[in-house]
Amino acid sequence: MYSFPPTLTLLSSQNHSWISSAQVASKIILLARTTPLSLFFIDFDQSQPTLKVHSIKKMGGRAIDANEVFFDWYKIPEIR
Repeated sequence: MYSFPPTLTLLSSQNHSWISSAQVASKIILLARTTPLSLFFIDFDQSQPTLKVHSIKKMGGRAIDANEVFFDWYKIPEIR
């Protein structure tokens, strides 16, 4: 079992496309390229300036919203 510090910093400046309903999400599952790969279930704090969510216009847009999510040195809130 791994022990994590109370706050982790995601060292990522990448975007993730086609995330369903990200504009209303409070939690998100994030797959990070570490050694080995890591899977995080984190709080999705959209008030942080290092996180940007943009809508993607698409055909059939009424079915479910799709978004592009940009992480830029996003701080993962405290892990419990």
